[in-house]
Parts: sequence; structure tokens; C-alpha cells
Amino acid sequence: MDTLSERPYEIKSKDVLNQFMRELAENKGIYEDLRIKTGADAEWVKEFINESNWDFQSLAKIQSYHQNWQIFDYVASNLGKGFIFYFICSRCDKRVKYLYRLPNSEIYLCRNCNRIPYTKNQRSKAFK
Repeated sequence: MDTLSERPYEIKSKDVLNQFMRELAENKGIYEDLRIKTGADAEWVKEFINESNWDFQSLAKIQSYHQNWQIFDYVASNLGKGFIFYFICSRCDKRVKYLYRLPNSEIYLCRNCNRIPYTKNQRSKAFK
């Protein structure tokens, strides 16, 4: 079994975006419900996040001086009730919900680029 120090550090796009929206509300003095309701709202948030001239702690966690700026993208939800934000992997340019940083690395990449296998279920079919 992997020890904690050998496991890759995982970040989730939804968590980063939620932290960013809370921090944006606090910095701008907005105390109303900050929800991304329209395509224009989603595009504004995407452009704002993808700029590199801001100082937000929530987004600074995933930026490092060893990699290019971390880019976000979004798609409309298939339920028609909002938008789903994704990271863009800086190596393969794929849309991903999770980025991983290996213990000896400073760069956040997707599971494929970091060559992280999915864990197999160790239980036998008899116990299912």
C-alpha cells in the first residue's frame, strides 16, 4: 500500500472554483448569491480566472513557477442547469476535472500525463 507521501496530490476543479467564487465575493464586497447562471457569467468567470494578473489564494495554490499558467474551460451542463468548469492539462490540452501533482514534481498534470493507474478493486467477486 502506498504511503501518504508517495500518493499524488489531487485537486478538483469544482473545489477550486467554489473557493475562488467565495474569495471573489469577499474581495469585491459582494454578499449576494454568486452563482453562474448564464453563458455570459460563465465566460466572464473563465476569462477572469485565465488572466494572470490577479492575487487570489484559491487559484495561487495550483500555480507554480515551474509550469505555464493553469487554464480553465467550461461546458454547459447536460441538465441545462448551469456550467461545469474543467482544468486544461498543460501537457496534453485535454479537459479534466482533476489534476495531480506527483510528490517529486511541481507540475499539476492529468492522470494520463502523470501515468497514474486506476486502483483495482482488491476484493474478489465472491464478496460482492
